[in-house]
Amino acid sequence: MLAGVGLLVLGENVTPCPPGGLLALDCGGVQRIVLAVAPLAAILYVSLLSAVVAWSSRLSRRPNPDPTGGRDWYVLVAVIGVPITALLAFNILAGLGWLG
Repeated sequence: MLAGVGLLVLGENVTPCPPGGLLALDCGGVQRIVLAVAPLAAILYVSLLSAVVAWSSRLSRRPNPDPTGGRDWYVLVAVIGVPITALLAFNILAGLGWLG
């Protein structure tokens, strides 16, 4: 995940303007926001999935564990985590004043 986002950001930086790069539609404000939000969102996503894996491994050590419970939570977080981490990254950077 982190390597994929790194390659997209690298491709965005070397693609000439206009017509834009792989992620952004232009080379103005949208590109600047995408280049700031995408790496932070990827870091948050990997951190979130790692936390779910650690939590589900602790659940499996309890007496009478549910064998599919950890997998179900992992799949749920993997699917829902993509838009949530992007929104969280945008809000963090906007709150810090790095986007404006």
